[in-house]
Amino acid sequence: MGTKQDAQSSDVPKRDKVAIVGFTPSRKYAPWDDESWEIWGLNALFKYPDCKRFTRWFDLHNFDRIPDERFDAYAKMPIPVYLQRQHPKIPNSVEFPRERLKEVLGSDYWTNSISWMVGLAIAENFRAIHVYGVDMAQDTEYRFQRPNLEYWLGVARGMGRETFVPKTSDLLAATHEYGFGDDHGLRAKLKERLSDLQQRIQGIDHQVAQMQQQRHVLEGARQAHTWHLQSLTVPDSDSMDPFHPDEPEEAKE
Repeated sequence: MGTKQDAQSSDVPKRDKVAIVGFTPSRKYAPWDDESWEIWGLNALFKYPDCKRFTRWFDLHNFDRIPDERFDAYAKMPIPVYLQRQHPKIPNSVEFPRERLKEVLGSDYWTNSISWMVGLAIAENFRAIHVYGVDMAQDTEYRFQRPNLEYWLGVARGMGRETFVPKTSDLLAATHEYGFGDDHGLRAKLKERLSDLQQRIQGIDHQVAQMQQQRHVLEGARQAHTWHLQSLTVPDSDSMDPFHPDEPEEAKE
């Protein structure tokens, strides 16, 4: 599956361990100083100064979704840069072998970049595949991405590969084993706390609604007084009335 661009140089032994690194704090546990590991990064991770070295880079978005600053950074990278297709301004760009992975691994189930990277590591027969700095915990697009990544880590483990995620990661984690453990009241505590927060939010929403209603009343009174001021009174020549069109220049300053 490898290409000329992603092959290791002849004087460096083929590495069989890869650390795939993302953006969350557990990236600090990656084997930055151990040259026996390949380290793969992606997207804008190059902006983080604590990330010391990489052997491959990935950005699997459509080109129109990649900011110019990232293209500029990729153009300077001395390592393979995997993109949806080769880019003429990025000398080390490599077309990501999407169709080849789907054929080799027999699946169309891919929902995020990290899963594609794990799939490539499986296909290239890395014996150890570690993932750092990846939680997929937020209740946003990651909701449907996390199960996919956990699936591919399970595929790797099922094929006899060593897989690892830090204990601080939310990947491959639960409070207890279903049927054989107890979360020691954690779920009940979280539900109680969630209910309390919801009630407090509703209370604030009620206060906001009351204040908004009061504002509407005051705004109505202001408009009524403005109409009376403009329509029923006659300003004198030196009036400071802001609604009078002949207001003296010094009053406008």
